[in-house]
Amino acid sequence: SYLLIWGELPTKDELADFEKEIRRRRRIKYRIRDMMKCFPETGHPMDALQASAAALGLFYSK
Repeated sequence: SYLLIWGELPTKDELADFEKEIRRRRRIKYRIRDMMKCFPETGHPMDALQASAAALGLFYSK
C-alpha cells in the first residue's frame, strides 16, 4: 500500500514507520468491538459491516 500511496518503494526505515502508523490507526474502541461480539452469528456479514461502520461515526467524529 505504501507504493500505491506514495508512488515509490519505501526504504526499510520508511516501511517500518509506515507499518507502525498503520498499526496505531487501525485500533478501534473497545466498545465497538464489544458491540460487534453481540451480533448474531447467523447474520449476514454485510449487515454486520454496515452496522459497525455506522457506529464508528459515534466514536470518531473527525
